[in-house]
Amino acid sequence: MLKNKKKIVLAYTADVSAILITGQVKYFQDKGYEVSIITKVGEKTNALIEREGGVAYSINFEREISILKDIKSLFLSIRLLNQIKPDIVNAGTPKASLILMTASWFLRVPTRIYTCRGFRFETELGMKRFVLKTLEKICGVFAHKIVCISPSLKELAVNENIFKQEKTLVLGKGSSNGISLEKFSRAKLNDLKLHEIISDYNINKDYFTIGFAGRLHPDKGLKELFSAYDILKLKHPFIQLLLVGSLESDEIEKELEYRKQDKNLIYVGFQNAIEYFIANFNVLVLPSYREGFGNVLIQAAALGVPTITNNVTGCKDAVLDNFNGFIVPKNDVNGLVEKINLLIEDKMLQKKMGENGITFSKQFGSKTIWQELEILYQKKF
Repeated sequence: MLKNKKKIVLAYTADVSAILITGQVKYFQDKGYEVSIITKVGEKTNALIEREGGVAYSINFEREISILKDIKSLFLSIRLLNQIKPDIVNAGTPKASLILMTASWFLRVPTRIYTCRGFRFETELGMKRFVLKTLEKICGVFAHKIVCISPSLKELAVNENIFKQEKTLVLGKGSSNGISLEKFSRAKLNDLKLHEIISDYNINKDYFTIGFAGRLHPDKGLKELFSAYDILKLKHPFIQLLLVGSLESDEIEKELEYRKQDKNLIYVGFQNAIEYFIANFNVLVLPSYREGFGNVLIQAAALGVPTITNNVTGCKDAVLDNFNGFIVPKNDVNGLVEKINLLIEDKMLQKKMGENGITFSKQFGSKTIWQELEILYQKKF
């Protein structure tokens, strides 16, 4: 417990991102820090505060660039930080980071941390790509340290001259908050709840289940996943595709509507108890075009589920190729088909990779990340 309580401000753009700091508020409150959250406060942030403590302040950050609204958010942030007088500001997600790093630099907050969770510019071209890269550079200039949430993200940031090597670090092996090794443990799951989910969503346990968990958006590689599924079911009629996550694209919504007659394609929407759905996967496939860190790959590994992902930023750090899963080239439908087919046809390989995943996941526990974060908070800049 600290003799003189340090004040931490954690910031993120949208209420839904409260999940990114789950457990972290309580950890630092218990360590004697005073934790405040700045975000567009909603149901999820309020629930987090109720569970873990701390105080939440609401600023309506705009996710996209909006000069007048962004200037207003900046002035509100300066006023709020001047009121709180934090020792540490740690901001993640692009817009909140840009505004809070600028405001905390203006007020000379003693410790300014930018948690870089990924680069939107990776999937953009032209002027938008240039603008997004420039905004990242501004965050890096105003921060004392930049926490990149995966080794490959740090490598990209330094190689693209976005952040300076000496200011940039990765906590542990990667991830911004780690995972709860207790929550994502098959031994801790409630068997009754597991069977209820199987029954409620008509999941056929005699079928091989290809699973996806995350935002349903084209950037997640769903086009390639659908194509791989179509090819595989010609050879293996007893497979099913289980999709878990919020629908965030008209294109994907139309695709699901087109496929609604396929009884082996199951879409369950966003789920809080995601561990119970992942536990029903035979393999988790994340063919994403970019990630900050593929956290869901570690969650699946901890539950003993083999994983397949792309050789892209943030994803390739979360799977040990040929140990607990496979890494394939981006946009490679045939590569996905080949690796999923291996697991369908070789149950021993599936079992072995699942066991290896449990071992692999142990280095990504939340407490490991929080302990390293506390060491960073105690440094003087």
